[in-house]
Amino acid sequence: MQLADDTDMSRAGRVRRRRRTREIARYAGKPIRLLWRYVGRRKLAHAIVLASVLAAVGCALASQYGLRNLIDALPAGRAHPATVIRAFLVLVVLVFADNLFWRVGGWFAARAFVAVTGDIRQEMFGYLTTHSPGFFADRQPGVLSSRVSATANAVYVIENTIAWTALPPCLTIAGAIAVVAAVSVPMSLALVAISAGLAFGLFLLARRGTARHQAFAARAASVDGELVDVIGNMGLVRMFCAVPLERQRLDGHLEMESTARTQSLLYLEKLRMQHSIATAALSAALLGWTLWLWSAGRATTGDVVLVGSLGFAILHGTRDLAVALVDLTQHVARLGEASATLLIPHTMTERSHAAPLQVQEATLDLENVTFAYSGRRQVLSGLNLHIRAGEHVGLIGPSGAGKSTIFALIQHFYERHPAACAFRDRISRTSPCKVCSPRFRSYHRTPRCFTAPCWITSATVARTRAKPTCAAPAGTQTAWSFSSPCRRDSTRSRATAARNSQAASGSRSPLRAPFSGTRRSCCSTKRPQRSTPHPSLQSSQHWNG
Repeated sequence: MQLADDTDMSRAGRVRRRRRTREIARYAGKPIRLLWRYVGRRKLAHAIVLASVLAAVGCALASQYGLRNLIDALPAGRAHPATVIRAFLVLVVLVFADNLFWRVGGWFAARAFVAVTGDIRQEMFGYLTTHSPGFFADRQPGVLSSRVSATANAVYVIENTIAWTALPPCLTIAGAIAVVAAVSVPMSLALVAISAGLAFGLFLLARRGTARHQAFAARAASVDGELVDVIGNMGLVRMFCAVPLERQRLDGHLEMESTARTQSLLYLEKLRMQHSIATAALSAALLGWTLWLWSAGRATTGDVVLVGSLGFAILHGTRDLAVALVDLTQHVARLGEASATLLIPHTMTERSHAAPLQVQEATLDLENVTFAYSGRRQVLSGLNLHIRAGEHVGLIGPSGAGKSTIFALIQHFYERHPAACAFRDRISRTSPCKVCSPRFRSYHRTPRCFTAPCWITSATVARTRAKPTCAAPAGTQTAWSFSSPCRRDSTRSRATAARNSQAASGSRSPLRAPFSGTRRSCCSTKRPQRSTPHPSLQSSQHWNG
């Protein structure tokens, strides 16, 4: 019987999936390239949005020039009304076209921008699911889920900010400089030089604040993950009377996040203040220059109105651009932080030549297993374990004895360990990474003695035609006979037990609900990340299936 799920995938399909995985992993910590990757998938829609914004800004600038022609036509309007009417009609058409192009861009953006967020969520989640189990063992689920959402939200905000807040002021400034050239070429060249100097200065100052923005992004993502984890396990928090402790801990995280955000915003506010002073002085100098030209007879009244309105347009446009810079900088930092966290290279990859594993009646052997987590002390040393086909085995021992580590090694949570998951002389390390899962189920059961350092784990190994009901725990009475000595001998308080369970599991949830499945893998274990080696690891065969 050929295994389902990933083992049904052809070799070509696995190769394509690995190619896509390697491709997206190159964008870790590179938010601009990552954004361009998804924008490029919908070039036509984004091109229409860009063209609409360009046309709308062009119509707005042309309406300023149309207003200038209308003002110049008014002195002779009574004698030549056709000139005034023509200037009036042109101005009205430009105003209507301006609004029409904005609405066209908004219509296409409503579809394109949302589609981009959907694409990035799907691909980020797909990449996340192909990480090894050890990746999830070292990270809280709330941290990962919050970063997937933060990535999509950051992309959406960045696209909206660029399209409606940052791009129009930039185009307005460039167009205003071009229109001013119709009045005075030296004035236009001076505007170009001053604007280029301001832009370069803004770039240098904004670059110096990158560390502040990245610190805020990391703090914000951490707070989101902590909130998800605590709220998702509120029952356990109340059970161990840890609500005040969790509130105090979250208050500390929120205070640090608020401090980081304040520092980021204050730096950007200083940047905007310097920019506002420079643009105000520029607008005043521009209007004074135009009045001097008018007094010398080299500019008309309409030219004065045109340059004055364009000067205010430049002033307001640069202010809007500075405001948009705040959102763009912070959301680009959040996008970069989230992508750097999620798109780390995979630690376990499937081999291209791996053939699907076919199992009838299987035995499982662990021979002379020695294992230690990275940077921690040894957990297992010289372990030998033999489980026959259809046999149910329970492992009991204090927290840190290595029970969950055994199941993690069997189910390929970690790579290049001395143990091999052997099925009838076929070593599963030569097969796809998830090949053991459909034939192996593990369940966690913890007796209701929270003061006892006792965990009971049951497993079913490769029983042909086994039903989910066959994978029940090894027997309530037998399990309680194991746990009762732990209950009698334990003298720790509930709070101490809660802290030790959290330390052993590395998670906010020391207890996991059992799962069952007919074909797919259903494995739920605690994580002994901070565990210490313990010799009292016992195993007992409950029955032979």
